[in-house]
Amino acid sequence: MASVGGVLVAAPETFSMVGGFELMKDKAKHQSFDASLEVGMICRGHCFANGLIMRAVGNRMIMAPP
Repeated sequence: MASVGGVLVAAPETFSMVGGFELMKDKAKHQSFDASLEVGMICRGHCFANGLIMRAVGNRMIMAPP
């Protein structure tokens, strides 16, 4: 699994019992990662490996109770 350094969490949001946040390359400049890096899937892999179930939607991570 590839590693992406300097990942920052930006734009956390909640709606009812659903939460999400975006992974950004530079939070201050609002720079997203290139879609080809699949940063969301890398994060999802780390989450799954540590027992946390998350859904990757591009560079955004989504979570909800089962």
